[in-house]
Amino acid sequence: RLRLIEADAAALPLDDASIDLAVSSFVVQLVDDRAAVLAELRRVVRPGGVVGVAGWLGEPRIFAPEDALDKAVEELGLSWPEEDEGQCAGHFRSVRSTADEFRRAGFRDVSARAHSLDHRWEPNDYARYKERLRDEDLFAAQRPADRSALRSAFRARLQRLGPDEFVDRAA
Repeated sequence: RLRLIEADAAALPLDDASIDLAVSSFVVQLVDDRAAVLAELRRVVRPGGVVGVAGWLGEPRIFAPEDALDKAVEELGLSWPEEDEGQCAGHFRSVRSTADEFRRAGFRDVSARAHSLDHRWEPNDYARYKERLRDEDLFAAQRPADRSALRSAFRARLQRLGPDEFVDRAA
């Protein structure tokens, strides 16, 4: 029996202790108030139930293809559009602090682990991802001539990178 519900993560339309399993995959870091969401998960998961959460750790990392776009923007004297300063919880700070957040929310028998997620990009695929998804707002905010110049400069910088530099190692 599976029932899918779309709801505010901090105000789930479920009874107390009414579910056996809650899973969040790369979402809990995007909510406004992570403590409220964890408390809500604690409320709706039955004793002995399981909560599984996957999310990014906020440890700094350098990924050369991402840096290539920043350098192309700078090289052309362009500006990034203003970001929507929405209040999201953000990445987890560390494995230990993640476990502590769950314990503060009332969870017991907490286990937290870090794993690496390696993804090898092809240069053209990465360029399309940045242009059409991840940084679509940057490209859309430019005048047509500047947009074309940015695409060219970005792709030229990507072509200068070696294959090993296209392995994105996120934790």
